[in-house]
Amino acid sequence: MGATNLQLGQVARLDSLHPSHSRGRLQPQEIIHRYLQDIVRDWVPEDVLCEFKNLFIHANTKRAEALQALQDIVRGNQEQHFISTIERSSYIILNYWELNGQAQFIPQLVQSFGDPTIKGSSVSPVLRRVRTWLKRFVASPAYQELMLFAARSRASETPDLPQGKWSDRYLAYKLAAQSLNVHKSGEQRELARVVAGKHKDHFKFALAKYVTRCQSVGYDDRTCPNPTIFGDSILRLMKTIVVKQQGMSSAKIAQMFVERSTGASYASFKTGLQQYLFGACQKQGWATQLTWEFSRKLNALYREKNTATVNESLRFRTCTRAIEWLTTENHREPSQLFHFLVSRGNPLTLAFVLLKLVFIDPHSHTHLERCIADLILYYEGLPEADCQEAIQFFEVFKILCAIYAEDVEYTLVKVKPGDANRAGSFNPNAYRLFARLKSDAATPASGKVREKASGKPC
Repeated sequence: MGATNLQLGQVARLDSLHPSHSRGRLQPQEIIHRYLQDIVRDWVPEDVLCEFKNLFIHANTKRAEALQALQDIVRGNQEQHFISTIERSSYIILNYWELNGQAQFIPQLVQSFGDPTIKGSSVSPVLRRVRTWLKRFVASPAYQELMLFAARSRASETPDLPQGKWSDRYLAYKLAAQSLNVHKSGEQRELARVVAGKHKDHFKFALAKYVTRCQSVGYDDRTCPNPTIFGDSILRLMKTIVVKQQGMSSAKIAQMFVERSTGASYASFKTGLQQYLFGACQKQGWATQLTWEFSRKLNALYREKNTATVNESLRFRTCTRAIEWLTTENHREPSQLFHFLVSRGNPLTLAFVLLKLVFIDPHSHTHLERCIADLILYYEGLPEADCQEAIQFFEVFKILCAIYAEDVEYTLVKVKPGDANRAGSFNPNAYRLFARLKSDAATPASGKVREKASGKPC
């Protein structure tokens, strides 16, 4: 660490000095990547940050071999190689920090590209070229993706986000889409997968904690804030979701549908799918138009296979197409059916239908997350005031996924025996909602409604 920094133009040719580490064996990009892999393991984060900026921004580093590699790229006028080297180098460092409990340094590395020297002039032709390329990188979508990992540090799970924007609340879906993109580096995909999972877990357990404490005497919202945007109405919404599990769970209904359709023709499967998805809402006035449009699309889908026996591949392709019809068909803007449902104040219906599709084919879940990320990206480009209906859907979908998570159980307990549901309607005020980890649960069924409490809530 005490070595003198070397500047561009002062680099000795190391091949003759260190033949066992001949640069001819590695491409310049790989030399830089391996150098950063070494120092991120051996150095403290503050020193890694300093060296990263020295190499890519100030061209003044401790390792002559790495600097020579960078110089080869720049003098060869290989801008795309330079950009891809910066990208992968960033994710090599961020990935290590994330996995080793040093995520607090991630924003500092991302923000290092805002160094004012990048906008300055230089007498060095090489430095001028580097700074020109850095400015283009900062203006690129690749840098916007990198910024997502800095945003995670300020992405609060409370409604007020003074330093961020509304879409920070749904960062997990944007990161999940990154993790599935085969055109990204392995380090970027792994980092996106890990951080997306942490965001989902954070919200899931924050919601369960809030449900447990907010119904207690002496609840203090400063120590356990509501992690949603819905205020006091969140309990009513969650009770409405959990009560739908009364009698038979959604997962069990999905399993029965799959079993009934085994060996059936594809045409028969499509008929049953429409009833499975929309049977519960057909009494609603708007449902006629919804089911008509969905049926029109479904009946025309893979018509040449109508007489074939439905199999896993056909079921998967059908579910992914149905997800697109209900979210985004071109992956650039919302679909007609998405507009139809959210504009009529039915975000819960839409979220349930999407979840039903995932229940009958779990492999379609990743495609659904991609579509949600596409929708978020579209609405980010609009004024927030014009996105309120979509934001309501994103929040409901996020809550629904947290409730149906495998490791948390929500139960409704009747606390007012004399206040029965009237005329088949559900009175949420007659029930109290409990949440606990399933590993500690007395019963494994999620969302079961019980007449008496058994044990204390978590």
